[in-house]
Order: sequence, then structure tokens, then C-alpha cells
Amino acid sequence: ALLRFLNNLPQDLNVSLFHYRSHGADVARVLVAFQVPAKARPQLREYLEWLASKGFKWQEETSNDIYDRFLLEPVVDTHKPRKPPPITLY
Repeated sequence: ALLRFLNNLPQDLNVSLFHYRSHGADVARVLVAFQVPAKARPQLREYLEWLASKGFKWQEETSNDIYDRFLLEPVVDTHKPRKPPPITLY
């Protein structure tokens, strides 16, 4: 399943964070952060739809406080880091 996940990633996506966790069972968890150019957002949506059609479950964490604290660039001077809009299927 992990190989299928990776082989089908669109090429324009930059994987900036990847964590794979398996407990020795049929189920594993993957944490992935993508850097997606605005023009590639439709590709990402298609990829997420493909994942859902294959039985993969995904959850967006853009609105999570932990994302704000640890994954965004730090605030420099008075400029705040740009937070991307959420990507949703529906």
C-alpha cells in the first residue's frame, strides 16, 4: 500500500514531511505534508480522490493548532507566514 501511495504521487508535489508508522498489522499510518503550487492544487485534489477511491482515508490538518505552531515558517518582523487555504474534496 505504501509503494502504491508513493508511486501515484503527482510529480509537481513536494513532500516536505513524511512519517510512516506501522504496528505490524494490516493497517499503517502515514503523515505527509505537501508543498503544492497553486497551479497544482487540482492535481492534488485528483490524487486525494484517487486515494479515497482505493480505500485510503485522509484528513487535512491545515487548521490544526499544531500545524500553526510547528510547521509554518516563524513570524519574521511584522510579516506573518502565509497559511495556505484548506484543500477539501467537497
